[in-house]
Amino acid sequence: MLFRRTRTAAAVAGLAFHLLSHLVLGLLFTSLWLCYVALVDWRPLFRRLLPGPARWAAESEPERPVSRRQLWPPIIVGALLLVGAVVQGVRGQMRSYPFSCYPTFQWMAAREMPDLMIVVVVDGGRPRDVAHGRDASGRRTQRQWAEVWSLAGVTAPVDTQRLRAYWAALAPPPRAGARRVTFFRVYRSVIPGEGGRIARPPVRLLEISE
Repeated sequence: MLFRRTRTAAAVAGLAFHLLSHLVLGLLFTSLWLCYVALVDWRPLFRRLLPGPARWAAESEPERPVSRRQLWPPIIVGALLLVGAVVQGVRGQMRSYPFSCYPTFQWMAAREMPDLMIVVVVDGGRPRDVAHGRDASGRRTQRQWAEVWSLAGVTAPVDTQRLRAYWAALAPPPRAGARRVTFFRVYRSVIPGEGGRIARPPVRLLEISE
């Protein structure tokens, strides 16, 4: 990235990394793609888009050297951004604002992970587990996992009003004929081959009678 001739290759390699991460891990981070525009010199493209006389004038005009006075503002802003990122990175602040560091994942992954289970009982029927917060293929986005963990009391205190609102907003609504709805915090096994079985006794969070 320090040399103009290799910056385009660096941008292509970065985008390829993001696409591969999406295919393998389901992580896309499209918002970070906007950062790669800084690696491309857009002036030749803009000159081609200019009308004939304006393009000839732009191509014939020599580039003016940048003065030291013009360099100071970006140097100061860049230094502040760098110091903020370094300080919060050294402190391990992963949820701070406006500077934070990316999770380091230095912890050993557990054999189970929390989840929110919703069980409904219909007229004369047996309890049924309601699928929620997933796409058609059964996968959850990072946003959906964050919402589920917050509702289950993993990252935030349990809020019964939020649970009721979450149940009311489920689409398509599974409420037809439901007589009792119970929310549980469960811990599912992440060991391959165990199919996400519940590894601990469920913790009841809320029960709604309809």
